Parts: sequence; structure tokens; C-alpha cells
Amino acid sequence: MKLIDFKYKTHLLFAFLVLVFSACTPLELPFPQSSLAQCNNNQFANHPQNQAYSQIIKEVALKQNIPGISMLVEKKGVLWQGAYGKAHLENDIPMTICHQFRTASITKTFTAAMTMKYVEQGRLRLNQTIKDLLPELAGKIQYSDQITLKNLLNHTSGMYSLGMGNTKLSLWIANSPEKFAKYDPYWQLDEFVFNFKPYSEPDKTWIYNNANYVLLGLILEKIGGKSYTNLLEELILRPAQMSNTFLLESSSKQNLASGYSDYLKQGVLFNSYRYDQYAYETPYGGIVSNAEDLLKFGKYLFKSNFLSENTKKQMLEWVKLPSCDNGNCEYGLGIELWRLSAGEGYGHAGGLEGYNSTLLYIPSKDTFLVFLANKSGIGKNFFDDFLKD
Repeated sequence: MKLIDFKYKTHLLFAFLVLVFSACTPLELPFPQSSLAQCNNNQFANHPQNQAYSQIIKEVALKQNIPGISMLVEKKGVLWQGAYGKAHLENDIPMTICHQFRTASITKTFTAAMTMKYVEQGRLRLNQTIKDLLPELAGKIQYSDQITLKNLLNHTSGMYSLGMGNTKLSLWIANSPEKFAKYDPYWQLDEFVFNFKPYSEPDKTWIYNNANYVLLGLILEKIGGKSYTNLLEELILRPAQMSNTFLLESSSKQNLASGYSDYLKQGVLFNSYRYDQYAYETPYGGIVSNAEDLLKFGKYLFKSNFLSENTKKQMLEWVKLPSCDNGNCEYGLGIELWRLSAGEGYGHAGGLEGYNSTLLYIPSKDTFLVFLANKSGIGKNFFDDFLKD
């Protein structure tokens, strides 16, 4: 998956500011951790690949200085799960296969799936514009009469980015992260998006942009007549029997692994809890889950009748623009294309301060992969090692 390369290296600015403000701020208490005494990390000891898979995640963790990893592989219906390392360094709590993580942008696939369900039901159309769907915001968004639901889903709206390249956002997160603890979509859009010139007209550029999914969240709530949290429960979590998944709020949660970042790029890990709050409760990065539940979601999306085969094909129609490598932007409707040696993978990755996640379905291998780690910025070129016959 390739993202646009912005000339502003805001992550360097953010790292500097984190260190400055950390020096002046008392250490935040981490999320409380339960013992997870009933979670058995050894229940897959008899799996034929248990030793090999366990060694892979151990080597990845040690090589990339990752505190802990929870990994899941289901190949042709045969399940393996494993964990390595620590869920919380300060209290020396071991990582388990049951620990929950912030899934970050995997949330976008949930949002896209719910949106496409409404498209199937005739409650939404992919060619509807922001002006049609959110007329109260039309005056604030250039090209609101041209940006469609499809543009929001596949990141071709051309709007200014709420995320990568947004220097003002980085400054706010570092200086006043508590402002983001309670999700306010209108404030985020007004403060960081609407007052900036768009990158282009719609359908001209592909730019990964959280703002697209803020708007999708507002559209879902308007059409569904319920909060995003309630729609998520009704459309996905309850029917898929996902009891370990929720939208993160600012209150503390049990079983959530603490996140860490190497801000200095020198192997020193900092607990990043204070600086990851901007995605709380959001339809672009707010979902918390564990490996088992993400497998349930993958099956519900790709293998159940939740969405029709035609709708699934629509979600896998990749954006094609000359500005992307080889003309293929490798992004559909809330789904990324991963090119692996074993074949194409469909799903999404996520990254926040302190967390990294991936959910993939590889049809040619009839395989699902779930990778969860409590550290930012991780290379994932080892996925093919889990797909070997």
C-alpha cells in the first residue's frame, strides 16, 4: 500500500514537540490492565506451524523493538493465534492473544462496509454529493456539489488532509491532546480542513485523508438516525458476534494494551497514551478490537451475505490515476490492495501513536491474517512468511 509523499515531514515536528511537552507534563497513568487469567496463549501449541509462527513474531518484535505482538492466521479454516512480548512495559504485563488494541484505520473498513450496506438498501447512492447529503456543510466545502460519496470512500475528494501533512493538526496534538479526548467532528473539520485550500478538484488526485471518513460518519448518522456507535453495534458487531470490539472513548478500558513510540528513533520507547487521543470515537480510527474479533469481521465482510457479491466487487475497484505508481492507487472503497508473493490481499492497515494493525484476506490462499502490535511505525515485509505452504 503506497501513500502520497507529502513534502512536509510533520512527524519530525511532532516528535520534537512530544519531547518538549513531555518534559513539562506529569506521566499519564496507563490504561488499567486486567490479568486476563482465562486467556490461554498455549491453546495452539499443537498447531503444525506453531513453533515456526511463534519464532517469526518473536524475531519481528526483537528486530523492530516492538514491546508486544498479537498475531492470527487462519488458513483454509485452520486457526492459529500467538502472542509475544509485553502488553504494558511499566507493569511487566505479558501480551496475550486476548489483548485489545487500537485498530486505527481498520476502522475505515467498518465505516465503508456500513456505508455500502446503506447503498445496497437504496438509502444512499455512490453518486450523491456532499451538497445533497450534508447541505448544512456545503458552504464550507469547495466542490461540495461535485464531491460524491464514492470520492469520500476512496479518498479522491481532493480535500485538505486531516492527518498526513497537516502541520496545524500536529501542533494541536502535541500541545493540547486533551482537546481530542471527546470527539467533535465539526470542530475537527472547521479547525483543520475547511479553512485550507483543497489539493484538487475531486477525481484528480488520490490523497489518504481522515476528513473523508469524518464526513462519512456524519452521513451514516444522518441516514441511520442513530449514533455511529449504535449503528456499528446494530449493523456489524451484534450480527458478527464481536463481543471484544468497541469505539474507544476517553474513559479507561480493561484489556487494552498500552501503546509505545520511539520518538527519538534511538530505540527508546515512550508510552504514547497522552498523544493518541485525536482519533478517539472517530469513524476513521476509533475502533478497539482484538485478533479474534477482527477475524470475525473479515469473515463477515468477505465471506458472509452481509453484502452482495456485486457490492464486494465494487469495494475492490481500485482507484486508477496517473499520479499513482503504475497508475494504480491500490485503494478501493475503504479497502486496500496488498501485493504479496502468495497473491493479492484485501483489507486495511492502521497506525496511530503507539499502535499498528493489519487485517488481510488472501483469497488465493483462503487465508486471513491479523497483526496487532503496540508500537508505531512497523515494517511488514514478513507477512509472506505466514503464507508459505
